[in-house]
Amino acid sequence: MKISGVPLFGLLAAVIFISGCGSGTGPDSISSKSVSPSGSIMADCTLCHASEKSPSLDPLVTNGEGTSGKHDIHVQTRGINCEKCHYGYSDKKTHMDGKLEIGDPSVVLVNFDDTNPSGKWINDTGSCASLTCHGGTTLAWYTTETWTLPECSACHASSIGTRRQVLGSGGDFDRESHHVIDYGNRTNEIVKSSDCRVCHNMDRHMNGEVRLNDKDDSSRVVLYNPSDPSSLEPFCLSCHDSDGAAVEGADALSPFSDTNTLGVIPNGAGNKIAGYWDSPGNVHKTDGLTCAGTGEPGTGCHGNSGTINMHGSSNYGLLSGNMNFQIDANADYNENDYKLCFSCHANYSGITKEDILGVKEGGNYDYVLTLNPPFSGPLVFGPPPYYTGGIRTKFTDSDANIHDDGPNKYQLHWFHLSMRVHGDGDVWLYRGQGNPSGCTGCHSSTASSGKKASCTACHNVHGSNSPGMTYDELNITHNAEETTGFLGIPRDDLVNSPMYCGLSECHSSTIGNNNYIFNPTGE
Repeated sequence: MKISGVPLFGLLAAVIFISGCGSGTGPDSISSKSVSPSGSIMADCTLCHASEKSPSLDPLVTNGEGTSGKHDIHVQTRGINCEKCHYGYSDKKTHMDGKLEIGDPSVVLVNFDDTNPSGKWINDTGSCASLTCHGGTTLAWYTTETWTLPECSACHASSIGTRRQVLGSGGDFDRESHHVIDYGNRTNEIVKSSDCRVCHNMDRHMNGEVRLNDKDDSSRVVLYNPSDPSSLEPFCLSCHDSDGAAVEGADALSPFSDTNTLGVIPNGAGNKIAGYWDSPGNVHKTDGLTCAGTGEPGTGCHGNSGTINMHGSSNYGLLSGNMNFQIDANADYNENDYKLCFSCHANYSGITKEDILGVKEGGNYDYVLTLNPPFSGPLVFGPPPYYTGGIRTKFTDSDANIHDDGPNKYQLHWFHLSMRVHGDGDVWLYRGQGNPSGCTGCHSSTASSGKKASCTACHNVHGSNSPGMTYDELNITHNAEETTGFLGIPRDDLVNSPMYCGLSECHSSTIGNNNYIFNPTGE
């Protein structure tokens, strides 16, 4: 049966009057309806549209002939809110006014919200057309027609309402990701729908929630709450642990369609992060940091330039702030190269940038140093970037253990960050990228892209139990009197450790420079 060409069945035909449903005195309209405690009239839809009130108003009962399951898949399976398709109708005066609107062409029962700005409902056929969430396909409600989700790029290659563009040129993944990326060209995405579904749970897709797969428990879904960055932490750690994405079976350590493998360079530490994070000595964790954040104290380090975005970032390492892991060996000190670390360590007593790198002006550690070690050019150090009343850390050397020439006193944090290598030389290899081939690599014309050490060359920001949260693999210890420190790992093993230090003559077993003075003297 049709009235004015519109089929009289389905939920749209079930908009009939139920006396007293949500009404007060006067006309039974939305203006007299009680607003729910949440302040949203939509929260009260099920007060009337439920079987216990009237089966004829329950959308999961009144799909109508030939349409069984369509409300079910939209509401139950996908979790889509009523307002997606009935946008604004609850606020119309024609809603609950005691009249049957299905035969009135002036009353629009179906209207789409701003995620489908071009979406249309075609009354005479009972069809929806031009919907973003349907990939533009026209679908008739009053048939047995079915539809499956398209490739992720069909919708997410453009912005949808308030949602960012994820895929395609200019999308989230068109930046540094380290999740799904072609490392030969770090800005060239290779994302497929199967990659997206490694992380994203699709059971209730389009319900407005970010639902993520727990990679340790296939029956568990991790719900990400954007207002609580720590809600993402269980998901991150479920993949970055010793068994990787375990629920992916044989591909647990390489779950994406590319060839990147957790635990293998350039993701050498990728399957160790959960273990690091659970270290009892992890100060970052005890101070309230988590995985995702804006980079501000108390949030997290991974995002995009002050925003939380776990798809891609303008910074290496999918970081929320700049941390330069590829500092040119001849470059001068630039505070911005360490912005992510220093933005948090701006107010922590004893761990500010001045504390880490400062010396007393005119003191024994305040000098410009040029050395001629066994490289193809000299090493240059200084002048120190900050002056303080005195050195505030204990990472110093007053015994000239590093080289036989030059002054006898070194502010070792500044020593490492200021070192400029004039000529070929591998200093440290971010994610193992470079040529850890020892002297041959240093003196050959094809020597690779070794860079100056940065904070994370030695400090494990994910967590450790070693002094200063240095990598446990470095085996740094302090003696009983705390007058000296010791680097307990020979250089030959550093290239196989997460920090991938590649400087051939720096910490070798043949050079006795593994000790440093723990308590600075002679400032």
